[in-house]
Amino acid sequence: MLAPVRHDAICLSDLNVHCLDYGGDGPPVLLLHSLSGNTRLFDGLIGAGLAQACRVLVPDLRGRGRSDMPLTGYSLDAGCSDILSLLDHFGLDRIALCGHSFGGLLALYFAAHYPERVTHLAMLDAAVQMPGHAAHDGGGRGAPGPGVSHGRVLSGGDAIRALRCAVG
Repeated sequence: MLAPVRHDAICLSDLNVHCLDYGGDGPPVLLLHSLSGNTRLFDGLIGAGLAQACRVLVPDLRGRGRSDMPLTGYSLDAGCSDILSLLDHFGLDRIALCGHSFGGLLALYFAAHYPERVTHLAMLDAAVQMPGHAAHDGGGRGAPGPGVSHGRVLSGGDAIRALRCAVG
């Protein structure tokens, strides 16, 4: 397993967020874990070589892992604010976003509201529906948010290879 270059405790206005930074010179990728997960959820992707092809950042979302657990602030909008603050902290204008489960919903919501900050979007095991959009398009897939189109559904090694190719 590739060890992170740094474990950062980043102060985002009123919140300390723990973030693993795997360094690297490749395109930046932000991995967002599930509601019950933490930074270690993506160890398999890291072990499969993602951090060798990209600059990978993996935060513990608000209230999870080693990040602060405030009493409030768990909306998708607050999650977007946290992502924006992380991007600014690391000096990143645009990133590829990959989210698992709830992290996929947050990634989609962020991409729909801040498309100028997202180069690519990957969702793993995320059954999402954006408010105001139909649940299905007739093809058995959930409807994407504004400005987001459907991609292919991949799993296992195919998902890892596709993510590595998409950003590098």
